[in-house]
Amino acid sequence: MATFQVAAPEKFDFCKPETWTKWIQRFDRFRSASGLEEKAGATQVNSLIYTMGPEADDIFASFDISEENKKKYAKVKEQFDKYFIVRRNVIFERAKFNKRKQDDDEGVESFVTSLYTLTEHCGYNDLRQEMIRDRIVVGIKDSNLSLKMQLDPELTLKKATDMARQSESVKKQQAITRCDNPNSNVDAVKSKFNKTKFVKKQKQPFHSQQKAGCQRCGNRQYHPREKCPAKGAKCYKCSNIGHFAKSFKTGKTVESVSVNSDSEGFLGTINTVGDRPWTTKLFIRKKEIDFKIDTGADVTVISDSDLNGINNVELMKANKRLSGPGNTNLNVVGKFQCILETKDKFSVQDIYVVKGLSKPLLGRPAIQALGIIDKVNVSSVNASSEANNYYRGKYPKIFNGLGKTKWTYSIAVGPNAKPFALSTPRRVPLPLMDKVKAELTRMENLGVISNVDEPTEWCAGMVVVPKSNGDVRICIDFTKLNESVKRENYPFPAVEESLAKLANARMFTKLDANSSFWQTNLAEESRPLTTFITPFVRYCCNRLPFGINSASEFFQKRMSETVEGYQGVLGHMDDVLVFGSSQEEHDERLEKILEAIGKAGLTLNEKCEFSKPSVKFLGQIVDASGCRGRPRQS
Repeated sequence: MATFQVAAPEKFDFCKPETWTKWIQRFDRFRSASGLEEKAGATQVNSLIYTMGPEADDIFASFDISEENKKKYAKVKEQFDKYFIVRRNVIFERAKFNKRKQDDDEGVESFVTSLYTLTEHCGYNDLRQEMIRDRIVVGIKDSNLSLKMQLDPELTLKKATDMARQSESVKKQQAITRCDNPNSNVDAVKSKFNKTKFVKKQKQPFHSQQKAGCQRCGNRQYHPREKCPAKGAKCYKCSNIGHFAKSFKTGKTVESVSVNSDSEGFLGTINTVGDRPWTTKLFIRKKEIDFKIDTGADVTVISDSDLNGINNVELMKANKRLSGPGNTNLNVVGKFQCILETKDKFSVQDIYVVKGLSKPLLGRPAIQALGIIDKVNVSSVNASSEANNYYRGKYPKIFNGLGKTKWTYSIAVGPNAKPFALSTPRRVPLPLMDKVKAELTRMENLGVISNVDEPTEWCAGMVVVPKSNGDVRICIDFTKLNESVKRENYPFPAVEESLAKLANARMFTKLDANSSFWQTNLAEESRPLTTFITPFVRYCCNRLPFGINSASEFFQKRMSETVEGYQGVLGHMDDVLVFGSSQEEHDERLEKILEAIGKAGLTLNEKCEFSKPSVKFLGQIVDASGCRGRPRQS
């Protein structure tokens, strides 16, 4: 079995006592990952002091505790907590709070939450809400709203917060309902399943075409496409049909469907297959930009704001008049030539800069040069979408709600375990209070947790983690309980060995368990151990909770048992990868493992990916060519 050494945290910076809480959390993770927590208390204490640095010896010597307690990690850690946490610089904490302003791209919820966090150690006490209110008024980025708040003699914290939220909400609604910028329609997408349709380009006036001549054969006299000598001819420079080599434009792939002159370009709309528009990440001079793939666009365009971070850009005068849907003229700032890079290809392209463009668009010449879309890709999208609908329809129970397996987990604690119980809940920022209560109610309705009325020896704290989408995640701090939990030490599959099994694989499906741990029952006798306190009531866990240090080992063992014996199936925690050297082999294996998952009582979530030539698994991108890490900037 592969082994690895876990590096200890960096030395503690004694000049920054405010970082103690985060540092000791990292050390506790190191204790767990390295197996240090299984060793004698004196060894753990010595490791802590040694890792902290020489200054820790003098501080440790000053602790007024017995010699016996000096050998107990928990007691020594408690003394260090008291030493560093009480030494917060109140003046510095208040200075940070008073300098806090809302960032340009920061929402009201995030700004208000940070103010609550910053006042934790300011010592404002009864003045805390007034200080937060004042900081909202002064620090909010909407100057008009700030003035309106200052004119309100009865302004409270709640009223200020509500006004800020309402103003932000109205502005977002206005941005949707009042779209006055003609550029905002440039990358409009109309979705329709399994059908692709491109918008035709506006034709040039006949007199303009006569003046420009023929761009296919190079003849100065204009003639219709049907009578062009280049009709059906193959260009030896770009291998495309419909023009002579002398008419080939350097840096562009000219096709029979491209623009009729160098003076005009069209950015069209496209109906894409599936539910969402196609996008791809490309690099321009080491800056990663997320482009929308627009096969209706004659050129590649970015916004003027996208120029930030691109080095040595010298804009030239644009030689095209760009128009969007409805023949609306776009505000072209200029153009520049650069190398567009993917993970394995590059192409020199002209990039047009349009003021106020909402999304960078990758035009048809760049799409073809980089090989981003071809017939195989389109059929793959269709196949993946159809497979997704097929399997969800055939196995509806697997994709419905939170599953309940036959597995039961019992928390084993050592004979010398000392119960730990909090009597007061940890603080929850006021703006998150309603969301926390709603999430706890949801968990209770799912049967994941239950209300606790009777006394319990163990009671942990609740930790609230805001999500990027505005929701919250409820976590439980089982640090004290984990010190006494006996671990199964089940070996996890080595990543290298798993990826080596993917040789000759060409088709992949990735299955993702829905709230994986919550699908495992927690033994009745273990539930009181998981009691945790909230600002509302106390709860205990009915399902396997996240945070127990042996939970991942238990779940991995059960998942390994579920997929054991099935060819072309890998199981790593809540991810299951099904692969095959052909579509038929892949489908046969997928049917079998879905049957096994259904028998186990597991359910899957919406993140599952079916019948794809490439998926991300274990931090790698896997496809027919092998495994590779995600491209990153150098």
